[in-house]
Amino acid sequence: MFIMLSRIGRLATAATVLLGLTALIQGVTPIATATSYHTVALTGKCTDFSSNESFIGNTNTREYITWDANYLYLGWNGGDSALHDRRVAAFDLDPPTYDGSNISYSGVSFGVHGQPDYIVEVNNTNGHYTLYWTSRTTTGGKTTLHTVANPTGASNWFNANGCPGSKAGSAFTEVKLSRTLFTGGSIGGLGTAHRLGVYMYYYAPPSNGGGNWVYGAMPFSAKSGPANPADGAAPKLFTAEEYFRTTDGGRAPDTYGYSITLH
Repeated sequence: MFIMLSRIGRLATAATVLLGLTALIQGVTPIATATSYHTVALTGKCTDFSSNESFIGNTNTREYITWDANYLYLGWNGGDSALHDRRVAAFDLDPPTYDGSNISYSGVSFGVHGQPDYIVEVNNTNGHYTLYWTSRTTTGGKTTLHTVANPTGASNWFNANGCPGSKAGSAFTEVKLSRTLFTGGSIGGLGTAHRLGVYMYYYAPPSNGGGNWVYGAMPFSAKSGPANPADGAAPKLFTAEEYFRTTDGGRAPDTYGYSITLH
C-alpha cells in the first residue's frame, strides 16, 4: 500500500511539474486551482484568481468569477490600457423568469427571460477609475434603473500591466462586491444558495473614440441555443449567460457554471 501511494504521489508531482513547464513555455504564469470559498485580495494581477475561476470571452479576452460567503469577485483581462472602454458585468438573479421588459445598458440589451437585476461597470471617468452600481426595479410594468458611483461594499482595481504575456493584452480590471449590494432592486438578496446568471463584456463608447463598439462577450458560446453575438457595433442583444445554481462552498467556478440561452 505504501509503495502504491508513493508511486501515485510521484506521478501526481510529475504531472504538476509538466503542467507548470507547459504553462511557462506558452508564456503564461501557472496559477494554482482553488474552490470556493475563495477570498481574493485585489492587487491588480491576473494571479489574484485561480486557473479554474477563469472563463474565455470573445476576441481572446478572459474573464474571472469567484466568491466567498460575503463577496463576489470578478476580473476582466482585456480592453484598452487606459480603462476608457467600460468593463461591464450584469447579474440575473432569477433566470429564466419572464421579467416583462427589456432593458439596455452600455450598448447591450438582454432577452426578456434573462434580464439583469444588477449591473456593475468600471471605467475611467475624467482620470478617475470609477465603479458604478446599477439596480433594476419594476413597478406597475415600468422598469427603472438606479445607478450610484462607488457604493459602500464595492471596490475595484485597475492595472494596465496586470496580465503580462496574455493574448488579450496586459490590462486587468477586478472588482469586489459585497452580497449586501444585491438588495436594492426588484430581486433582493444573493444568499449562497441563490441561483445566479452572469454576463460580462466590454463597451467602447463614442465619447472615448471607441465607435460605439461591444466586444469580449462572456459567455460567447452556449451549451444549447445560439451564443452571444460576435464583436461589433452597438446595440447588441445578449441572450446567453453563465449560470451558477448556487454560490456556496466547495465549487470550482469554471466547471460548476455552465452557459445557458434565455430569449
